[in-house]
Amino acid sequence: MEERTEELKKTLIPFDQEEAKDAAKAAIGRVSFFGLNKGETPGEKASEPKAPSWYHVAYYKDHFDLSTADALRRITKAIWPFQAKSFVETEGKADLYVPVWAYFTLVITMSSFGSLVKSIDEARATNATSLSLSFDTGKLTSCVTVFTFFFFINPGIFCIFFKCKGSEIGLVQLLCMVGYSFIPFIPVSFLFVLPYAIFRVVLLIGAACIGMYFLYRNMGKLCEKYLKDYIYFVRAYMITIQVVLIVVIYFSFFS
Repeated sequence: MEERTEELKKTLIPFDQEEAKDAAKAAIGRVSFFGLNKGETPGEKASEPKAPSWYHVAYYKDHFDLSTADALRRITKAIWPFQAKSFVETEGKADLYVPVWAYFTLVITMSSFGSLVKSIDEARATNATSLSLSFDTGKLTSCVTVFTFFFFINPGIFCIFFKCKGSEIGLVQLLCMVGYSFIPFIPVSFLFVLPYAIFRVVLLIGAACIGMYFLYRNMGKLCEKYLKDYIYFVRAYMITIQVVLIVVIYFSFFS
């Protein structure tokens, strides 16, 4: 037993020797655990991951994390924005899930019902006894062009203006606000099949007024916080955009 003890003492490295100090500083190995990089010593602080840039998909990932219940509640507030507290005050984080859904839904519904309305009007004009249905691909192209401008390019113009004025309002917040303002047009598009031009105009104006009020109220809240001196200019621009949208939708798809 004594011989075994003596052998162990010979193999141990005294703490005051240089070899022991070097061994303590050496890396344990290729470890990756809670921020410790491979080859990094345990005492060394792990570097924090860099936030993704705006042109990376990962930047927008968090903005699509929305439950069905939250999405339905937000859609309801967009269709009926006449509530005590505004969307910005109650919902907090901006999302892109519902605005992107609204974009694709409007492209499909507007182009489909626009083609259907065209077939109905042609049948009525010729007193045809049967309805000949055909999908107009030109209307689909027009829908993509029109809604891409109003959904994406228009908020981009807003964002550039706000950034030039030193505002903290980002592109995601603007895309969210503008996208939700288009939701009232979705149920209205189903009613355009009714063969009355004046009825279609009234529906368009009603949907645009609801969307305009949604933007007027919520963008106004953002402007009061960041761009108080330009609030009237922003609101006038939003009203102009909605009026232009009414004219474009009616004459492009349902006239």
